[in-house]
Amino acid sequence: MTMQRTFRREASSAASGHLQNVLVSVGIGLCALLLAVVAYVTFTLRSPEPPSLGLHVSDALAYCAHASLATTLNVIGASPKATAIQWLKAASHARSPGEVDRAGLGLKAAVERSGGNPSLEVTICLVEGEGSPTVDTAVSKAGVQCPLS
Repeated sequence: MTMQRTFRREASSAASGHLQNVLVSVGIGLCALLLAVVAYVTFTLRSPEPPSLGLHVSDALAYCAHASLATTLNVIGASPKATAIQWLKAASHARSPGEVDRAGLGLKAAVERSGGNPSLEVTICLVEGEGSPTVDTAVSKAGVQCPLS
């Protein structure tokens, strides 16, 4: 019986050590992901222009990436400005009326979360002035009135 108890204790200890290693690895991975998101959001707050990566990404992938990031930023309560900029970027890659509508609704949610912050609306209007027709439509659907549009 003592041998069985010793074996169980060693097996339990090994499983516990393995679980700790897995948890540490997952934690490190999540920290790295969080740092990447923080770096990207920090850049986004500085400039609505995306970084030049020297790559051409399809509109489908770009829309999905920006819309996903914007949704995540909204859910975690991040800056409405960062969220709005991601929705504007998503709108610029929209390929269907449904995608434009979704970008407009997301943009509207960011504006509402800002409490009507005039600075956010100025940023939106500046981007809209340089944007594509899909961006103009999304901004209109969000209810933002830009004076020169």
